Amino acid sequence: MGERAPGAVRRWAAGWLAGCGAESVVEDAVTVLTELVTNAWQAGAGRVIVLVEADAGAGVVRVCVRDDAPGAPCRREPGPWDGRGRGLLMVEALAVRWGHHPLASEAGRPGKAVWADLAWGRDGA
Repeated sequence: MGERAPGAVRRWAAGWLAGCGAESVVEDAVTVLTELVTNAWQAGAGRVIVLVEADAGAGVVRVCVRDDAPGAPCRREPGPWDGRGRGLLMVEALAVRWGHHPLASEAGRPGKAVWADLAWGRDGA
């Protein structure tokens, strides 16, 4: 996991979603995944697993990032001059809903899954 991970995830997710016929949600999905992977990396994750589910429910694509970093995501209210802290605000704006939950501890490390559901109309909308 490193600073190149978000770019690799963006490329993979864009290709995978396009292959599923979900081109209309690619931009939002890669933006959300970039934020979630970046947050995991900045929180000290050593291991990150990215999941994309194009058939998560009627009109929904679910993206999920599982990591082994401590803590839970916390939405901030940054000031106009703050250089950071807007990622979860963007996730919240793009997603129909989002959330997180802890994962079972692996090798004594904490873990969590952070997910977001994105609206996707199969008719190309």
